[in-house]
Amino acid sequence: MPASRALGDGLFELRFDVLRVAWRITYFFATGRRIVLLTVFHKQRQNERSEVQRARWTMTRCITEGHTAEEED
Repeated sequence: MPASRALGDGLFELRFDVLRVAWRITYFFATGRRIVLLTVFHKQRQNERSEVQRARWTMTRCITEGHTAEEED
């Protein structure tokens, strides 16, 4: 079963394994009860810190540039 973990400053990661491979999806909660998926990566000790930094940069860019999901009518 997937688990979620807070990474701080509104950033979260969904943690799960597929065929014994650890995967992570980073996300944040946007306005209007929306969840924005940011990055997906295969977890390794060597890349975890840089992937979290990339997710923080992506979240900041999404918020700053006002990227939103279109609502269907």
